[in-house]
Amino acid sequence: MEEAGLPFEEPTPISFVAKLRTAEIKQYNEDVTVAAGGMWVFLILACLIQQTTNSEDSFSRRHLNPEGFMTIPEITQYWGYPSEEYQVLTDDGFYLQLNRIPYGKHCPHH
Repeated sequence: MEEAGLPFEEPTPISFVAKLRTAEIKQYNEDVTVAAGGMWVFLILACLIQQTTNSEDSFSRRHLNPEGFMTIPEITQYWGYPSEEYQVLTDDGFYLQLNRIPYGKHCPHH
C-alpha cells in the first residue's frame, strides 16, 4: 500500500528496537570498559616511571649533599665540632630539643 508515492514500511516491533538498543548499550559499555582498562594501565606505568625517576634523583642528590639526611648532631660531628643535646620543658608544657656547640673545632678548653 502506497500513499503519496512513498513506499509503506511495516512498523518495527518495539522488542526488536529494544534488543537493538540493548546491544548498542552493551557494546558501548564494553568499549568504555576496554578504554578505561587501557587508561589504568597507562596511569600505572606512568606512576612507576615517575617513581623510578624520583628515586634515582633522590639517590643522586644524597651524594651531592651528604648533610641532607643528617640530624643536627650528625651535621656538627661531620664538620668536626662537638655537640651537646638538651631537652627543655617549657612553662606551658612543651618539650624542646636544644643543640649546643660548646666550643670550636680546635679549642676544647672552655
